[in-house]
Amino acid sequence: LLKEGMVTSDGLVCSCCDELFNLSGFEAHTGSKLRRPAANIFVGDEAQLSIADCQNVAFKMETLESLPGLPVARRRKFDSYCQSDEDSGLTTVSSGSDVDYEAAANSDQCCGICNEGGELVCCETCPLTFHMECVSLLEVPKDAWFCFRCLCCHCGEPLRTQPCEQCERCFHPGCCDDAILAGDFFFCSSGCWNLFQRLAEMVATVNPLGRSELSWSLLRRGRCDDKLLAEALQLISSRFDPVLDCWTQLDYLDAMVFSRSHHSPRLDFSGFYTAVLQRGAEVVGVAVLRIHAAWLAEMPFIATKAGMEGQGICRSLFTAVEEMLARLGVETMALLAAKDTEKMWKNSFEFHAVDRKLKAQTV
Repeated sequence: LLKEGMVTSDGLVCSCCDELFNLSGFEAHTGSKLRRPAANIFVGDEAQLSIADCQNVAFKMETLESLPGLPVARRRKFDSYCQSDEDSGLTTVSSGSDVDYEAAANSDQCCGICNEGGELVCCETCPLTFHMECVSLLEVPKDAWFCFRCLCCHCGEPLRTQPCEQCERCFHPGCCDDAILAGDFFFCSSGCWNLFQRLAEMVATVNPLGRSELSWSLLRRGRCDDKLLAEALQLISSRFDPVLDCWTQLDYLDAMVFSRSHHSPRLDFSGFYTAVLQRGAEVVGVAVLRIHAAWLAEMPFIATKAGMEGQGICRSLFTAVEEMLARLGVETMALLAAKDTEKMWKNSFEFHAVDRKLKAQTV
């Protein structure tokens, strides 16, 4: 226990100094560096429930049954005592709207940008929700509101858009000059279609690395041996603390390695691939990556088997992935670097901090 305080309608009042804080501010005030305030601040006489627990309970208790129509600009407030928000500010639209009722009923209970709970505005056509400040809204919209994920990237209009299977951006098919429909899959351009095909051809192909015993492969669930993916998950999970979504308890590493889909774009990892480095039949290195389009790939995690540090395993796997991306014409790779590894990625691998322009593009 680091500090105690009182929950009020305005925030958290610290017992030691009587200062008022929001969740993140109170966590910083305690000296904690976990950066998960909702999961690590506990309330109640016995302090048995975290703020996240309370928000989950509040979310589950909510219902849309009492509304005369479908809500627009739904604003949900989750406070620390799970009390309902009487002044919800809900308005309605006619039943003939294109609003997706199922998506509305399954809206996320946390912001799609910062992953925190609180007072959220819900998208009308997908489960994503956001803090107004995270999407630069000055007030709750009076009309139906659509998030950036549901707007056509060409015309900027919502409704009846389709996500591209490769880059995951949304478009009206009619707005794309060379859109391709391949079975149930929609591709916004021939570039995304070609990238998807070339990746499919690479999956499960063993690629020897020079004269060494090392080889690497690109894997994806459904197109390779699941036992190899299970080995990859076991290795990467052993090298990181559990990475769980504090709202749903979804295991991020499992979801990425096995390319698991989800109804919420925030938790949809179906576009991920797993790269494994093997010495003979032994898996010694693992990386998970997602290629959004020719302009960007992300690699959230890369790991070396315990006991094999300092043998060039990470560099060999990273180089193999980098060369593959270069052949595919991918321009930029982004990764998440822990504070203690940031210097290594900058000095040894020539990464630099993401600038504001790229960060805006990758939200």
